[in-house]
Amino acid sequence: MDQYDVLRTFYDIEGGPLSPGQTQVFTSTTPYMTPNTITGGSSEGYSREITSMEIIPPVDSQGRYEDLREVWLILDDKDYQHYINVPGWGWTLMTPPRSQIWGGESFQSTVGRSFGSVCAGGGPNMPLEATGLKYSKTISVAVRTVYGVTGKWRIRLKGYQYSPAALAYYAPKWRGTVDIQTPDRILEQKPALTFSFPISTINPETWTALPGGPLQGSVKVNPYWRFAFNATATQPQSPFVLSNFPEVSGGSGYVEDPYQELSFRFAANLNAFLLRGYGVRPVPFPPGTPVAGLGYPTSSGNPIADINANGANLARVGWWIGGTLVPEETGNQGQFVTNGVNDLAWGDLRPFVNLPYVFRRLPRYHGQLLIY
Repeated sequence: MDQYDVLRTFYDIEGGPLSPGQTQVFTSTTPYMTPNTITGGSSEGYSREITSMEIIPPVDSQGRYEDLREVWLILDDKDYQHYINVPGWGWTLMTPPRSQIWGGESFQSTVGRSFGSVCAGGGPNMPLEATGLKYSKTISVAVRTVYGVTGKWRIRLKGYQYSPAALAYYAPKWRGTVDIQTPDRILEQKPALTFSFPISTINPETWTALPGGPLQGSVKVNPYWRFAFNATATQPQSPFVLSNFPEVSGGSGYVEDPYQELSFRFAANLNAFLLRGYGVRPVPFPPGTPVAGLGYPTSSGNPIADINANGANLARVGWWIGGTLVPEETGNQGQFVTNGVNDLAWGDLRPFVNLPYVFRRLPRYHGQLLIY
């Protein structure tokens, strides 16, 4: 078969109703696979990587988004929920279909640039760029709901594949060194982040030892893609950290699920975090109690009114680092968030634009934030 450097659909499932509290795993042999899917397993000697996800969220019989709460992947039998855990609920959808993204498909959110494009383009810091999810045998999709789903939903995984000859072509172009610094760290006389990604040979056997793969060695580079709902009410004029850990100024029950934890505790193991994008938005409520016979409504039955009411309580947002909210616009208070005019919103366009089933992508972070 001729090989083309083209974005391919490797996995395509259509799911149906889910019971309240249900978690379901879809493997490459699950009968829910849609007729047009390509097998989730890697075959014919190709090495594959996932660079983007697309979720068509479920809606009930009245067209309201339903509670597909969490979606994550399992690569070669290794669970990746601690790295990537995204919502499938329409109001906070991070991974919409390309055709439904406000601004066009060029704004597609990804889990990393493809290995081939990074190597072909040259440049520094390749291990931080080529973070597509690499697998050699199987890939599975897991979903979870709290309050149940009555409608259909669909998940597609897209990426690139490489023959052994293609890997041999790209291997000499790989540069495994990382050296990254930000102006703020220079001014504060903090060191650059420097390390080498030790991989001497790139072939099908070592493919999953590259960034984004499950068999990386002592240095691990993985994409990180998380969300969180506050599971308890925030307090006025007081920072609310989306974490259950008090040592990072969080609190017990602040977020609803361990895989929605948004804190990072750095120690002598030299963990590093490089921020590429983040957002915040009000939703009708952190997905709540359904009403008998109505599936999954908003608390008032009017999603726009609900968002306008709840969103009025948002004031500022940022990263709580060492007792300071950053980035700050004035007085170390983070970035201002105005209801109805929110540069950091993602998910369903409403109430900003009245177009149902059209979505904003997660905003890029227009700055540099490196923590380690």
